[in-house]
Amino acid sequence: MMYTVFGLVRLYVTSYEWIMITMFLASTSYPPILELSYIIVLEQVSPGWRTRISSTTFILWTFGMSFLPLIAWLSRDWFTLGLITTVPSFVSVLAWWFLPESPRWLLSCNRLKETVDLLRTIAQRNGRPVPEKLEETVQVLANTHNTEKNYGFIQLFKYSKVRMRTLLLTVNYTCNNLFYYGLSYNTTNMSGNEFINFFLLSITELPSTVLAWWGASYIGRRWTEAGCFLMASVCAVIAIFTLNSAVWLNISIHILSKLFITMSYLVVYIQCAEIYPTTHRAAGTGLSSLVASTFGTTAPYIAFLADRNPWIPYVILFSIGTLGFLCSSFLPETLDADLPQSLMDANTFLASEKYFSYKGKRPCTKKVVVNETSRLRGEVNLAHSEINISNTNGKDD
Repeated sequence: MMYTVFGLVRLYVTSYEWIMITMFLASTSYPPILELSYIIVLEQVSPGWRTRISSTTFILWTFGMSFLPLIAWLSRDWFTLGLITTVPSFVSVLAWWFLPESPRWLLSCNRLKETVDLLRTIAQRNGRPVPEKLEETVQVLANTHNTEKNYGFIQLFKYSKVRMRTLLLTVNYTCNNLFYYGLSYNTTNMSGNEFINFFLLSITELPSTVLAWWGASYIGRRWTEAGCFLMASVCAVIAIFTLNSAVWLNISIHILSKLFITMSYLVVYIQCAEIYPTTHRAAGTGLSSLVASTFGTTAPYIAFLADRNPWIPYVILFSIGTLGFLCSSFLPETLDADLPQSLMDANTFLASEKYFSYKGKRPCTKKVVVNETSRLRGEVNLAHSEINISNTNGKDD
């Protein structure tokens, strides 16, 4: 509602000041529209569905990006284009009645009755039996995880492991944002028709999404993102040597670079959802998005530097991609891992992983016994094991 109302108002105001105010208010709603709806759905599906949800989101984004240059070319007027891209947002209001609240979030807020009722509804809609002693189980989970009062994103800097991963995720998000939009704005410096160039760079995101889906599901999140950052950076360097070459060659290198950075962008969304704990998942993702968007305001100036020298934007993009590669390589591999629920969970989440390690899709699992001490130390990866948690008396809980 906020985007639609102020998106329409901005088309009718006449002063520069009111244009900036209405643009600001309309744009403020964009991150929640994209990220919170994504998080709500992601918190209600099993680990195997997370990449599918993310990929579906990006596929729909790709269709929108691909149609945008056609709509802009047909409308030939910014007012008409503004109406076309704003009015349909009214449909999103229907999500209030159709999209349920996240049960993980309700649990983190100690809204236990609502959590139980929603879980019963989910079970019924999926034709599954309601678990026995559901209320008691939810109460135990609340007592286990909700040990700290939630003060928002500031708590992400309380524990060393969570603090470091918050910084890495934020830098990764920022590098993706700068590289992605810096490359998109640079289409005006490419040879050929800018509408066709924008379409080609947009439609490239379709195979990017499919490849990222496969890579994140079978190679893993960590090395898929790091590898894509590396390849996007290499393509940026190669583009420098194609500036005076054939038009098709320069455009092809741009498309390759866009392909890899789009793959990386998809994976960083998954990592934000899987590394931040449920109690602070929205706050953490919002923080990373805020910082990325703040630095993202400089993306048009990266393309503008081509007026000084056409190779400068590519050198900057290469530097950004290299930083993203280094930071993404230090994040844990979260493929098929259970989501951390609290800050304490997040601080021990996959803490024993070594830097030089690889953990792709496993064809089978092994059975292990995990005691409370090894779980708290993060010595066992809960993602790939059938877990029997035993107490000190050797009896199964």
